[in-house]
Amino acid sequence: MERININLATEKELKDLPGIGNVSAKKIADFRASGGKFNSIEEIASVVNVRKSYMESLISKVDFGDVNKEIGARIPMIPGRAGIIDDIVLDPRAPVLEFPLPIFNSYSFTVQLKGLGDNTLPTLHGYKLIVGYRIGNYQGNNQTTYQSKSITYNLGVEPSQRVNITKPLISSSFIEDTFTLMIVSPNSKTIFDSSFEIDEDATVEIGLPLHSEKSLEIELDKQEGVNYSGYQLEVRSQINRASSGVETEIEKFDIGGANKFLVEFDAFGGVEEITIIVISKDGPTVVEGTKSWGDFQGTGQAKTVTIPVPKPTLVDYTIKLVIDPDQLNNPYLDHKVIVTYELKDPDTLNYINEIEKVFLIGPDGKAKVNFDYYGLIEDLKI
Repeated sequence: MERININLATEKELKDLPGIGNVSAKKIADFRASGGKFNSIEEIASVVNVRKSYMESLISKVDFGDVNKEIGARIPMIPGRAGIIDDIVLDPRAPVLEFPLPIFNSYSFTVQLKGLGDNTLPTLHGYKLIVGYRIGNYQGNNQTTYQSKSITYNLGVEPSQRVNITKPLISSSFIEDTFTLMIVSPNSKTIFDSSFEIDEDATVEIGLPLHSEKSLEIELDKQEGVNYSGYQLEVRSQINRASSGVETEIEKFDIGGANKFLVEFDAFGGVEEITIIVISKDGPTVVEGTKSWGDFQGTGQAKTVTIPVPKPTLVDYTIKLVIDPDQLNNPYLDHKVIVTYELKDPDTLNYINEIEKVFLIGPDGKAKVNFDYYGLIEDLKI
């Protein structure tokens, strides 16, 4: 194939070049019409986005001609100086003379979402499409720097979204043609995350595997007389999402003021197994157990489970201070008893946590000391 002069070719001729379609051909023509000229492949990449796979073929099929001579025949006269100035070398991105150059270049494509198989995609109110991309900046001498960016779109009723990315037309900058597409649910769970090479003005179809929405109601069977303030329920769910494989999603609840807790699962992943953990305010794990989705009680997509919470060991005693008779007039206001101890795992004897409890001394010189714990106490100090 004969080389095509990128600075003189028609739009029809430009479309014969590898990686140059209708949109790119028009951008090249508009750039030339504004007074710009091309000296190198890097300068073409600053105006249009050519996929890496086409770049090598494009190099062997493009000719730039005698750029300085041709551009000298087209530049306007400088005020106060007549005729054509042959010794001026122009850079189309930073010209000596003023050209009406476009400030921004853009890259557009469409993301089309659908359910796999015969499944109908639910309304995506509250869902977001996050597009990650990189802007390259050619520095010369085969040196290119990259800057990562992202743009977020709010999804809704329509299952398609037009993506439009702009960049400054400076210093041979270009938009890399590899994009990361991420879909995030209203509760910030990633339901799709993958990378694509996308041609300009193309349509990318993403098939989302759909499952029925599920829920698990967890009821904690608490013990009478135990203060559960500061206790936590942690639910770790293994979710199988087609794009990213099995992911662990974690939800936490403060159980001090309630006995029942609802965990809901979206329709874009299959629930495989769930681990339920109850953690005391001091840190030790009180309950931990794992079940597959099918092992929970209930039919259909709504399951239930009751978790007995064991009673902690209770410490309840009184400390009385005997005051020297010479100091009977000294009040106990702001006096404290401090109890410290270490908690250890009863099975492994591994260290869990060091606990400090503070108790006020009453006007009678007595401090009421009471606390509960799970595990073994060692090295108790008063």
